[in-house]
Amino acid sequence: MSLQLIVNGISLGAVYALIAVGFALVFSILKFSNFAHGGMISAAAYIAYFFYSAFENPPITIYLRFKARQPAVSFPYRCLSC
Repeated sequence: MSLQLIVNGISLGAVYALIAVGFALVFSILKFSNFAHGGMISAAAYIAYFFYSAFENPPITIYLRFKARQPAVSFPYRCLSC
C-alpha cells in the first residue's frame, strides 16, 4: 500500500510540474500570464473521467486507443498543409 501511495504521489507531482512548466514558458515568452492551460487541463480531465466511467477501462487503455487512432486522424491535416 505504501508503494502505491509513493507512485501516486510521484505521478501527481509530475503532472503539477508539467503544468507549472507550461505556465512558466508562456509567461517567459508573452510577459503575461495566460491561464488557458487550466481550461484545457480541466477539459481533458472531464473527458478522461467520462470515458473511464462510460466504458470502465483504465486510463492507460484509453490513452493507448487514442494514440493508435491518432495517425489516421492527423494524416489528412498534414497532407493539406503540404
